[in-house]
Amino acid sequence: MNKKGMSMIVVGVLVFFLAVILAMVIYWNMKQAVLYLAPEPDVDCYGLDFNASIVRGPGVDYFEVANLGNLQIVGFYIKRFGDGELYTYEEIAKIIGSGKEDRIVLEKDYGPGKYLIVPRVEGEDLDGQTYLRPCKEIYGLGIDLE
Repeated sequence: MNKKGMSMIVVGVLVFFLAVILAMVIYWNMKQAVLYLAPEPDVDCYGLDFNASIVRGPGVDYFEVANLGNLQIVGFYIKRFGDGELYTYEEIAKIIGSGKEDRIVLEKDYGPGKYLIVPRVEGEDLDGQTYLRPCKEIYGLGIDLE
């Protein structure tokens, strides 16, 4: 029996499996690096239509919203214009289904100024994971309180 020939086959099989395992480790690490470095995908806000207002009352302010589109809205960012820039003033985590309305008590005081209501919707990333992202500001609704 030729033992030298048999040991070469075993070494070849072991090297092959080692190469496959190494390739899998490199692939997985590169995939994680690409997903980490890739920009966050934009959410699809096509079909989004809503109406919103801020109602100021004595001692408490309300956010009234009606979802007129066919997308479920999972929250809002209320942004305020000030000092030449736009910044997030308050975040509302409330699900407003398609065709639904709601009135939400606001936590902050809303004085005179310009505000932008930006909806937040659900999306899916490259791995199929669900995430929450705000729509682009062009989908927002401007409100001018006096």
